Amino acid sequence: ELSSSSTNSDDYTVRLSSQPSQTVTATITSSDTSAVTVGDTDADTPGDQNTLTFTSSNWNTPRTVTLTAQQDDGGADESATITHSAATTTASEYRGVSSDFTATVDDDETPAITVSRSALPVPEENTATYTVRLATEPEGGSVTVAITGAADGLVASPTALTFTSGNWDTARTVTVTAANDDNGVNETVTLTHAASGGEYDDVADVDLEVTATDDDAPSLRVSSAQLTVNENSSGAYSIRLNTQPTANVTVTVSGATGVVTVDTATTSGNQNTLTFTSSNWSTNQAVTVAAGDDGNAANEMVPLSHTASGGGYGSLDAASRPGVTVTVDDDDTAGILVDADPNTANDQAGPVLVNELPSAANNAHDYTVRLSVEPTQTVTVTIASNIPSVTVNDTDGDSLNGVQNTLTFTNTNWNTGQTVTVTAADDDNGIGESATVTHTATTPSQSEYTNLSAALTVNTSDDDAPAFVFDADLDAANDQAGPLALNELSSSPTNAASYTVRLYTQPTQTVTATITSSDTSSVTVGDTDGIANGVQNT
Repeated sequence: ELSSSSTNSDDYTVRLSSQPSQTVTATITSSDTSAVTVGDTDADTPGDQNTLTFTSSNWNTPRTVTLTAQQDDGGADESATITHSAATTTASEYRGVSSDFTATVDDDETPAITVSRSALPVPEENTATYTVRLATEPEGGSVTVAITGAADGLVASPTALTFTSGNWDTARTVTVTAANDDNGVNETVTLTHAASGGEYDDVADVDLEVTATDDDAPSLRVSSAQLTVNENSSGAYSIRLNTQPTANVTVTVSGATGVVTVDTATTSGNQNTLTFTSSNWSTNQAVTVAAGDDGNAANEMVPLSHTASGGGYGSLDAASRPGVTVTVDDDDTAGILVDADPNTANDQAGPVLVNELPSAANNAHDYTVRLSVEPTQTVTVTIASNIPSVTVNDTDGDSLNGVQNTLTFTNTNWNTGQTVTVTAADDDNGIGESATVTHTATTPSQSEYTNLSAALTVNTSDDDAPAFVFDADLDAANDQAGPLALNELSSSPTNAASYTVRLYTQPTQTVTATITSSDTSSVTVGDTDGIANGVQNT
């Protein structure tokens, strides 16, 4: 038996056992030329020769013959019978003589299962494919490759492939589907490919690692990014996990200040943590936010933040753990409080009465100004009167030069009444007046007091009474009330006399004074208007 490796050649020799009487021609043939072929036995003759010629002189000389093993797709060893026949020889003693041996081919193909991928990622809720084929043509029947190991939402299809000698080298597609799940973890399984039949029973199994790449990232789900809570009241929002954790997860709520408190439990005391497990991770858990009374009128905004630990949730970025902004809707109303009578228990809105200067001692009036609620920043209140006869006295007690008309309130003195004095100036009319004194707030920036104002009505009592003023002696420095002495008409040069008339107080509109004599037979009033026709007495 002659052994040869595939695609290789082996040599052997042939000679006769005895000297022939005539020339002997030996023909060499292979029983399976797909496995073993006989090489050219005569290089000098055109074409491939498969005969050897022996004569009486060279019969005992070994002649070399080369056998070549042919490449095939199978994985099994093959063999062929090499026959040497002298059937057509003229030497009678060798006619019909034949001799053979077996040539065995050691195949260089190893039966194996060929899988196109060593690892296969599959997006969650999606598919991916790979291929399977045989490395060698099966001998003795079909080969079945069974695919097992699918789990954790990963499904392979088909789960078995059949290969024959006609399709063994055709790549067959396997589709792997990854189902959606609620956790944020990548699942990995090993698909095992095992062959049976067609001389493949002893072939090694081939494993393929398949990973379902999860599209659910661990994160916190908050019911709302904004929460409004009334002062002296409470509100709530909820939190849950986005994916099933691998272990218990603790969520901590931070950021509560003196303005608000948070409570995550029904037990006594304020708790600020929530615990989620693999069974309750998708259940909303409430966070209660309570707002107290702060004494000011400003709405406060308090940002609450959330952190998580455990169960694959310990490395969340800021976007994966959103916070909640709590707005405290204040129930206090900002305002400027004017107390027209500081001596009474409650604030008096006014009006106030001020006597005209300097006719009486009560020519000025004191009142106080304060704020209704604590300001968030310094508030300046500017005081102004709408008429010049009512003025605001200096509000700072001469701390600054000039007359100041502003009051300053801070978060420490906002509730203390600051005194303001108003004065009524003397004028020439005899009418009481009414002034509106406004108090307008300004702040360095926009606040609850910006542009708020309050008004106080100030009434004046005038000390001047309307009257006519007569001057009977025009040459005197001061008005002379009279009387006048007149001579009878024509009896004397001084039969007439002049005097002047004016008003004592400034009128609010035109005044017409009519002059009459109680006895026109004795005294008459001369023409008061030298322009108009006739004698005028007004």
